[in-house]
Amino acid sequence: MIKYLFVSACTILSISSFAQSAPPADSIKRAANNPQQSAVAEDSLFTKVDEEAKFPGGLNGWKNFMERNLKAEAPRLDNLSSGLYPVTVQFIVDKKGMVSNVKVIDGPKDCPSCMYEAVRVIQKGPKWIPAKINSQPVRYLATQRITFAL
Repeated sequence: MIKYLFVSACTILSISSFAQSAPPADSIKRAANNPQQSAVAEDSLFTKVDEEAKFPGGLNGWKNFMERNLKAEAPRLDNLSSGLYPVTVQFIVDKKGMVSNVKVIDGPKDCPSCMYEAVRVIQKGPKWIPAKINSQPVRYLATQRITFAL
């Protein structure tokens, strides 16, 4: 029980804050620095915004969600020894906070269970608070790192 609590605590403490990433393709548009811009194209996908998309409840909400839903033992399924196994996941948060297009962009090749679990837990999550430009919600390309610790 103590070892499981330690693994859970390490996993939660290893989660990085929500971060921006470089665009994966030229088709992703960046917000103009024009405060007069009143309309944002309906299908634009942004990586630079005034306010990033946020998990409901902030860091405490994220921590509670991860404690309840992340299967921290994922590295054991691949017979791995003690260590840290970071997985970086990228996904879209739309204007209504819905999460889609979840994919691993970096992860330990010897821990496919970690990569599967990181995608699963992001897909399972609730709606996020959308990113904003000029106080208007926009589609946002989010990146989240989840670290599994044994």
